[in-house]
Formats: sequence, C-alpha cells, structure tokens
Amino acid sequence: MFKFKLDMKDRRILYELDFEARQSLQQIGRKVGLPPDVVHYRIKRLEKEGIITEYSFMVDLGKLGRMDFRVYLKFQHYNDAAKKEIVEYLKGLDKVKWIADCYGAFDMVIGIETTSIHELDDVKDYLFSKIDKYVLEKDIATVVEVRAFRRTYFLGNDMLELNEPLFVMGRSAKTEIDSTDINILKKLAQKGKATIVEIAKELELTPRIVGYRIKELEKKGRDRLETFKQWCKSHPNVLHYEKIFGNWDIEPEFEVASIEEMQAILADV
Repeated sequence: MFKFKLDMKDRRILYELDFEARQSLQQIGRKVGLPPDVVHYRIKRLEKEGIITEYSFMVDLGKLGRMDFRVYLKFQHYNDAAKKEIVEYLKGLDKVKWIADCYGAFDMVIGIETTSIHELDDVKDYLFSKIDKYVLEKDIATVVEVRAFRRTYFLGNDMLELNEPLFVMGRSAKTEIDSTDINILKKLAQKGKATIVEIAKELELTPRIVGYRIKELEKKGRDRLETFKQWCKSHPNVLHYEKIFGNWDIEPEFEVASIEEMQAILADV
C-alpha cells in the first residue's frame, strides 16, 4: 500500500483543519506560514490522495436537548453473515449514529442519540427485538461528560501548544489545581489519615500552607466529585475512572495484589 509522505506544512494544515475546518485559507496560511493559494493547493492534494475524506464538526448535544448513550453488545452464534445482518439493520435506524467493532468483553459498541430516557427505552426495545437472538450480553451507559482533544501528534516534536481539553459535552467546569495541590493529593492517596505535619515534612512545606491548601481543595471540592477525581488520578492503584449516570457518580477501576490491599484502600477512602 502506497504511503503518502506528509511534510510539516501538510501536518500543520491538517492540525488547523482538525481544530476548525471553517477557517479561511488566509487564516490557515498565517498560522502555517504559507500563502493562501499554496494552502489551497495542498488541501486539494490532500483531498485527492484520500487523506482528507470529509469535514465534520462536533456538537454539544446537551445544548440541543439531546442525550448520548452507548450500547455494548457481546454476541453468540456470531459470524460474517450475522455481522452483516446486524450492521445493515443498525444502519437503518435513525437514532443509531455510529457502530464500532471492538475486542475484549464486548464485540460491538453502538452510539445512540435520543431526546429522553423514554425514547431510549423505545429504541432499545425495538433494537433488541430484531437482534436479540444474537445477543449474549448487553450493557447500556449514559454519557455525562465528553472531552475531546486536538490531534497534537500531527505536529510531532514541533508541537508548540499544550493539548488542553475541549469540552464538547458536559456541564461541569474543570477545577484548576497546581502541582502543589497534586502532590498533597498524592500523599493523601498514599495515606488518607496522614496529618498535616507529616505531609508538610515530606513535601518540604509549612503545616500552615498544607492546611490552607487542603481547606481550599475541600472548598473547590465541595464539588467532592472533582476532589475524588483528582484523588483517583493521583492514586497508583487506579487504572481509570468514568463519569457515568446511574446509582453512583464515578466508577474507578483498581488493580491490587490482594483482597486485603483493596480493603485497606477502601478504608482510607
């Protein structure tokens, strides 16, 4: 398969189009250091070579009164013919926005958009009435918050910008904390009952500063959810967490050596 070679100017153009495809040729040209006609030529060449196939945009579904769901499916009696039948059926449902194959606990993930839980229930019933004979296991999750990032890998070592998250969907603003706060949280993650004096000694800070920082974190984290997220990020046994809609807010995944170690972590929480 022929691999099209991209130089850094091509990559910069792709980077800008990925961020905002509606930018003018003049705007892109100023950012990448090329005249507008050269930018136009390069974009047309990238389209011709199939590197740019189409232009899309991201939508904050919440602002449109819509909800985003994921349906996870594990199949039985699953072969190429069954897969084709399922995919063709799903493609015909207007509430299904995308379909993805996957490996692991599930075989397929489906993205569904509706205006309410009740509409999702109707879609779910109709969907499974047609493919239930193939379904061994299923799960449904409500997407509460989505963060999208710029494709900074386009720029390689020439990356000049921080890859700040772009909030596509979600109501909560990010609570800003600095490296000192993070270090304090790490110490609390290691030993939840550590005293202010102990933490101050280990971090080479004064007890007054540590006490103040912890109070401020508690204040910011009267959104306690945000504080717990930061705790998860800093805890060595947490592999990841998800913000979900259900009987709990955060679902962290731990990896430990024993039941006793897990019990000790839970006791610290």
